[in-house]
Amino acid sequence: MARFDTLPEHSALITRRAQCDFCDAVSFVLPDAEPAWQPDQVYAEVFARLPGFVERMMLLRNALVKPLGFRVQPVGLTVSLAELRAGQGSGLHQIDILTENEIVCTSEERHMQVSLSVYRRMPREFTLSTMVTTHSRLGYWYLQAIIPWHKVIAMASVRQMVRRMEMEVATQR
Repeated sequence: MARFDTLPEHSALITRRAQCDFCDAVSFVLPDAEPAWQPDQVYAEVFARLPGFVERMMLLRNALVKPLGFRVQPVGLTVSLAELRAGQGSGLHQIDILTENEIVCTSEERHMQVSLSVYRRMPREFTLSTMVTTHSRLGYWYLQAIIPWHKVIAMASVRQMVRRMEMEVATQR
């Protein structure tokens, strides 16, 4: 089950909260597994296989914003757990902070800074947070336009990942 939530109070992003223009969070519970889920593992799983409609929306987004000077990355570009742990993430997946309970990846460009966090609240309970700070009026207006779509994409991506993990754990039993 996934639900919209608030930024975890012990997240590393909490210190950036006052200056950001947007922040949201989706909390979810993963199936019991051995070994226990790690934040970087969960992060990699969320972004490993996005829902098909999300990838199509990202193609449209890239076509619309590239002429405006926004950075785009190829749709379907994923990051592996090994790449994350080696500090070799790219695009949105550049590690900013990695601790036992949280991974934060941050991407900065001319118009905005985007940070994505997976925070472990309890052994199986995690929160995926998004924080955006804009650097230009164009970045601000872009952010306002995509917030409703972001919420749909974030929830769908988390729900798909949770279902996939539940199926994987069930087949291992």
